[in-house]
Amino acid sequence: MKIYVSANAEHDTRRAKKLAFALVRERHIMTHRWWNFSSSFKPDRQAANAIFDVAGADVLVVIMEDERDYSEVWVEVGAALALNKTVVFLGTAKEDMFFRRHPNCLTVHTQQRLFEILKTLSIS
Repeated sequence: MKIYVSANAEHDTRRAKKLAFALVRERHIMTHRWWNFSSSFKPDRQAANAIFDVAGADVLVVIMEDERDYSEVWVEVGAALALNKTVVFLGTAKEDMFFRRHPNCLTVHTQQRLFEILKTLSIS
C-alpha cells in the first residue's frame, strides 16, 4: 500500500521517520519522505509537492500525538479528503477537529492498531 506520513515538521520529524521505517518493513511504500528535503523550499513549493504526493498515496497517516499546532498538515488532510483518500489519525490530539468526523477518517491510538487497520483496508 502507498502511504504518505504527515506530522508537525518542527516537533514530530523523528516520529515520522520511525513510523515510515516500520511501515516500509511491513512492505508499504512511502510516497514522499518530506523529512529528507531542505526546509529552504518555498512554502508554495512545499504545499504543491505535498498535494502531489498525497495524490499518489492510498492512505494518509497523520501523526497527532501531542496538543500543538498542526497547521501544516491540514493542507495534506484537505487534499486527501478531496481526492477521496482514507486518512488515519495516529494519536488523540485535536480529536475535536471537524476533519476527524469525515467518513473517510479513522483514529487509532497506537502504532500496532494502525498496522492492524492498514491490513483491513481495501484500496482499489
